Amino acid sequence: MSLKVKRILALCVCCVLLAAAIYQNVRHDGVESGADSGDESEDVVFVQDYNSEEADSILGDGVPTGVKCDNALDYIAGLRIEREADRSAYTEECLAIIDDTSSTESEILSAQDEILTVNSITECEDALESALKNRGYDDVYVGFGDDGFIDVVLVAENITQSEVETIATVVYSQTEISPEYLTVSSVY
Repeated sequence: MSLKVKRILALCVCCVLLAAAIYQNVRHDGVESGADSGDESEDVVFVQDYNSEEADSILGDGVPTGVKCDNALDYIAGLRIEREADRSAYTEECLAIIDDTSSTESEILSAQDEILTVNSITECEDALESALKNRGYDDVYVGFGDDGFIDVVLVAENITQSEVETIATVVYSQTEISPEYLTVSSVY
């Protein structure tokens, strides 16, 4: 198969993955707003910043800290699909720069560095997900944001402060990124 055919196939796969991610997000948004279920879940709390006073009061009360959804594992899979689609599209852009005969040497080197960076980030996310899954969670999503934050989404109804601290320690040990750049949330 030629390189052009492989790229077209990869682009088609990315489009399918993106469509699946959009479907998951639309379906999940309906669940959060109560469109799929008649009960209003006022006791379900989504804590994004565990360094806030609100998080301290919620975690201290033992109230569920996750977002209830139809299928938490599907939600995590949707996050992964969306991440992969974004990364594939970005990698394709970099490859287009590399293959473009009008690209300068510095543009080509920059595009190659970006591809290496994306691959490195992906490997680190995979390693963190494995390390956290080994702690007993059904599934875990780890995503490095463009804003420098690391998002961790766990399949768990309750997350204790000690679990958050353990997660922060695991993330710091593998990335050396400070806990204030860590966002932990959960779905169940």
